[in-house]
Amino acid sequence: MTTRPLTKKTIPAYLSGRKTRIVCLLGLVVVLLFVIAIATIFGSVDVPLGTISRIIVNALPFVHLDQTWTDGLATIVLDIRLPRIIMAGLVGAALARLLSAGHALGSCSRVCYHRSREISDRLTTDRGH
Repeated sequence: MTTRPLTKKTIPAYLSGRKTRIVCLLGLVVVLLFVIAIATIFGSVDVPLGTISRIIVNALPFVHLDQTWTDGLATIVLDIRLPRIIMAGLVGAALARLLSAGHALGSCSRVCYHRSREISDRLTTDRGH
């Protein structure tokens, strides 16, 4: 059985570097904030973004704003939508971690199998079989 050597893939110059990583990370943060805003705004009861931000700021300690919203909207935002969004983020992060760990384990097992197969092939050819 012939084996092909493990080669290191080259990364294009425009994809490597610190600037690119920072720009990509900032872009992902912007997309995340946009998705959080959309998930908080839309539902069976649409809540305007300004009202959502005032409800969240009013929930902070030592900050008290004049309440221009109903208690029902505050309950929807603080007790229903935000906990669901936070839980969805945690579940997504856990699944991403799990899948990356599974991918790493699969890659490691393939490399170990490849190396052990290569060593056993060398041993059998050295013995003259």
